[in-house]
This record gives sequence, structure tokens and C-alpha cells, in this order.
Amino acid sequence: MSAAGLLGWHGALPPERLAAALGRAPWRGPAAAELVAAGGAVLALGAAHTARRGPLALALHGRLDNQAVLAGELGADPADPAAVAAAAYLRFGDEAAARLLGDFALLILDDRRGALLAARDWVGARPLFWGRAGNLVACGSEVKQVLALLGLPLRPDEDTLAAYARADTPPLEATFVAGVRAVPPNGQVLAAPPAAPLAWRRPLRFAPVELALPEAAAAVRGALEVAVARRTAEARRLGAFVSGGMDSTSVAATAAALAARGAGPPLAAAFTTHYPEVPACDETAYARRVAARWAVPWHPVVFHPSDLLWGLEDAVVLHDGPPFPGVSVQTALVDAAAAAKVDVVLTGEGGDFWQDPERREIVIALLRHDWRLALHQIGWAARRDRRWGAGSVWTAVREMATGRRAESFFEESAARYDLRNLLEVQERQAMRHGLRIEFPFLDRELAELLVGLPPRARFATGKRISVYKVATREAMRGLLPESVRTRESMTFADPLFHAALPDTPTDGAPVTELAKRYVEVWRTTLGGLEY
Repeated sequence: MSAAGLLGWHGALPPERLAAALGRAPWRGPAAAELVAAGGAVLALGAAHTARRGPLALALHGRLDNQAVLAGELGADPADPAAVAAAAYLRFGDEAAARLLGDFALLILDDRRGALLAARDWVGARPLFWGRAGNLVACGSEVKQVLALLGLPLRPDEDTLAAYARADTPPLEATFVAGVRAVPPNGQVLAAPPAAPLAWRRPLRFAPVELALPEAAAAVRGALEVAVARRTAEARRLGAFVSGGMDSTSVAATAAALAARGAGPPLAAAFTTHYPEVPACDETAYARRVAARWAVPWHPVVFHPSDLLWGLEDAVVLHDGPPFPGVSVQTALVDAAAAAKVDVVLTGEGGDFWQDPERREIVIALLRHDWRLALHQIGWAARRDRRWGAGSVWTAVREMATGRRAESFFEESAARYDLRNLLEVQERQAMRHGLRIEFPFLDRELAELLVGLPPRARFATGKRISVYKVATREAMRGLLPESVRTRESMTFADPLFHAALPDTPTDGAPVTELAKRYVEVWRTTLGGLEY
């Protein structure tokens, strides 16, 4: 069952508001369990879980990967994730979520303290929002549900809209609706009215790992297998979005390899967007080779530039604001997966956050004291982009003087609004179709390994570009066709956006123009929304 979600509140709630909240997001499922306490209640929607321990009521949406280990430590039922989470809270208090490994959102109503605690996993793979009206604090898996519980009208958050329209990054907890915020990834919100709610993030720190390339490749291969297996254990009909890049093809090949060993469900279908009018964006040749290598039924999803401007009204209403530009591409893939009757779909998204240095190769090599690689990269850069090479050295000197760690660049990636929004939008789209979308590269243990790898296992200079994801490429030896595993070419979405918006100057920013159109559509749509 893919439908799942959470609702919860602390304070007095008129009954009609709960009915309204349930009706605004039917894809989350009906109320499967409601735990009422003196101060409020928590609800599990669809396949979410609940547990009660005396004055403690808890609801959990998601998966705990260290469930068995924690159950043994805490004396909890190893088959009940909510019971394990409840035991962790009783032992560790407000920081219990730091002990939980997995993709989850969590609500805990503690009548002993008169408090409601809302928490999310380290990267925000499961959505959770909150708001306050007087002494009533409400939480939910959807912004629109929080509004309904609070009895508030929908009003745009002008600061978030302005940042989005400028292609700037809004604050981590921002939403497009005034009065509703996101529970921060790797963080929590504690509400104990009449005091003001407190929101904070748990510290995130990745440790460096010293492995030679062969050992790094073996470790990445094993960690990716674990990440995929965790997310596909209950799949009845497994699918994968395969763009043709290293991350998506690695996930698909790993799933297929696990199935070949009898260690996972078979990959029933692979889906790739096909851009016949924009060949510069088309990667179907690579995706097709991977599907053929593992005899996976392959479905190219034809996408035209004009499709970027299609269905904008539906998108902004579904997501309570303008989603990321290009969301139509994701919509087309989800529609195709639903038509193929897939119930769980894998994607390689998220891998770039832990493997792409974003032109900081020299800086990271110097911060990790890999002097030989740094000198090699400086020489390579001097032949191609002298200004970038000199700037990178100066940046590294400054960062070393302040004691910055190379891993901190990637730790910051886990606290980015664009990643949080990407996950929430895709999770919601999939769930509306009865699917569950899974991101193996957002597995905490896999991400920590990738971030900690030494620079020589992360990037190298190729013939034309600086080649990233070296350890992952080595890990996929024998699983991916060599033409895919060793490819140096890269594709970007800019040609697709330019084709959709031909009036934008070639040196302009078509993504910004599309963002402005999303904002305009939402403003004109607001008046017709039944909020």
C-alpha cells in the first residue's frame, strides 16, 4: 500500500476541520488509526504506523533501516517500527530521531509535557509541515492539510515567491503558503503551547574515509546494494527511471543484479524521457543499452518542449505553489509508471549531491591534503580555464586558513531547499498515482561513504571534462555496458528550456523565465482554490 501520511495537533480542534484536512489530500489515504490524548491527537493515514505508550501517542510515516538493532537495544517489538520509535523517544527524549536510520516523518504527542514533537529524517525523504493559530499547533504531510486543521485561508508567502521568481534559493523551511513551514530535514519542531514552537536541526557531520580506489569501489557497490534492497523489499512490481546518467543506470543495474541473485524483486520496467526535437538532451541510447544488458522491458517516454508549459495549473494546485521548473518531465515519467502498473519506482536522483564537487575539485583535493592530485588538477585547469584554476587555489587557501573540512561542502547539500522541494514534489506526484518513489542515493550510510571518499576515488581528469563519480564507475564494472560506465559526455536541460521558450535570448536564463510563468499561473489560480 503506497498511500501514507500523518496528521497531528496540540490544542482544541473543531471536528469539521479534521474532515476537511482528510479530504484535501485523499492520496494520503484514510485515517487508519487515531490516537487521542488530553492535549490533542496524532493520526496515521494509509499505511503509516502508530504506537501508544501510556501518555505517549506516536505516528510514523516511512521506514526504519536500523529497526532490528534498535529493538534489541531498547527491548521493543522488532516487527513494529512505531514501537521502536516510541521506545527510542522514551529513552533519548527530543533527540530520539537522531538514533533512527531511514526515511521517515514522525509525530509524538507527549501528555506528560503537554508537547507535540515533529521530526524528519536526515534529508527530508518524507514530507512534514506545521503551523500555528493561537494556541493550536497543527502538523501534516501536506501544506493544505495544515491549513485545514488551523482553519486558515491560503495566502501566498511573498518572500518565497520572490526568491523563486528570481531563481534564488528560499530558506530551508520555506513554503509558498503564509503561516505554514516545513519541519526541517534532519530536524524537528517542538510545540508546547502557550510557548512559541521551537524548530532546530540536528548537527550533520560526515567523516573522511581513507580507501584506495579498488576498496572504495567495493564499498560503494556493497552500500548501493544495501540501499536498493532496503527500498525494494516490499515491491510487488518494481520499476526504475533511467535517464542514462551514471546514478540512474547504477541504481537500475544494481536492482537487476540483486534480482538475478534472488536477492530482490525483478525489475519489471524502465522508463526514460525521449526528446526527439532536442537531441542535445536525449540520453535514450545509454538507457536502452542498460535495459538490454539486463533484459528489462524499456519504455521511452516521448517529451516535447511544449510539454514544459502544459498542465501548469494542475501542478501549482497539487503542490500548493510553483514546483521546480521542469516538473512536467517528472509528471510524464510518473504517468508512464502508473500506466505500467508499477507500485515502487527507483530513481538515481540525489547522487549528484554527494558526488559532484560543483567545480571544487582543486579546493577539495587541497583540503584533503592530496597534493599530487591537486597539482594535476591545477595543471589541467590551467590549460582549459586559467581563471577558474587560480580562483580555486585562492579559495582553498582561504578555506584552509579557517579550518574548513572538505566534507562540509556536501553536508551543506543536505540542508538545501531545492533538494527538500524536489523530494516533496516527487513523493506527492507518485503517491497521487498509488506509487512509492524511492531514492537509494539518499540512503544515509551510502551518502556518508560517498562524501568521505578521498578525492582520488571521487574525480579525475578526462579527455574533455573532469570526470566525477570515479568509485561509482568502478563499482559498476561488469554491471553496466562499458559505453555507459565510461562515458564522459554530459547533458543539460538548457536546450530543452530554450526550445520551449524560443523568445528567451540564447545567453538568457530560460529556467528563470519558466519560474516567472509558474508564479503568474499560481496567482491567477489562487482565486479558484477551495481553501
